[in-house]
Amino acid sequence: SAQLARVRGDTRTSMLHLAKALAADPRNAPAWADLGEIYLELGRPDQTRQAMERALTLAPQDARHWHLVGMALHAERRHADAIAAFERGLAQAGATPRQRVALAACLLDAGDPLRALAETGHALRDDPADAQAHFVLGTVHSTSGRHADAIAAFAAASDCDPTLARAHYNRALALDELGQTEAAALACAAALAIDEDLWPALAQLVFIERRLCDWGDLAVLAQRLRDAVRDGA
Repeated sequence: SAQLARVRGDTRTSMLHLAKALAADPRNAPAWADLGEIYLELGRPDQTRQAMERALTLAPQDARHWHLVGMALHAERRHADAIAAFERGLAQAGATPRQRVALAACLLDAGDPLRALAETGHALRDDPADAQAHFVLGTVHSTSGRHADAIAAFAAASDCDPTLARAHYNRALALDELGQTEAAALACAAALAIDEDLWPALAQLVFIERRLCDWGDLAVLAQRLRDAVRDGA
């Protein structure tokens, strides 16, 4: 099935299954939504919106459909339209805290940190273990210069999802802002232990180790960074 293929990471097969399902039943709204979600993952938000137009024609009260429209619009940096779509989705039955987190991230990108803070707080009241909510909260705090609060939020995100490498990296940035340079280096290393191709974390670690005069593995890290830049990473 399409879902099993997606779980296996076989996007092409998943899309073929969905195409067959839609050819047999063009009024299959969940299949249109699944297709839209795949397009979003592939970085094709315009095609996501096209798929969701079909889904919304069939099921305009589906919270997930509005959420996917909002995600596509956010990817296109159409913030006002994206916020409107997220709000429309949150007004429907079945809306989830994760959809509110997406709204908060969009509000932050749109330059409204106060409302983003309120939305993340609402999401965390509904689901205190939502790693993405803690991550967005940390980003709100960092943007507002509240680095100690950001450190706590990013640590909570890491606790909720130990695979979230960017939470460690962003915590490193906040630690560095507070002058906790050695702790920042450890946080960058933790991020790279999870995702060795998180290049911003590698660049930051090289930058920090130079300031610490920590020459131990600096030559190896710096060469890896130069290789990544050379290769277009």
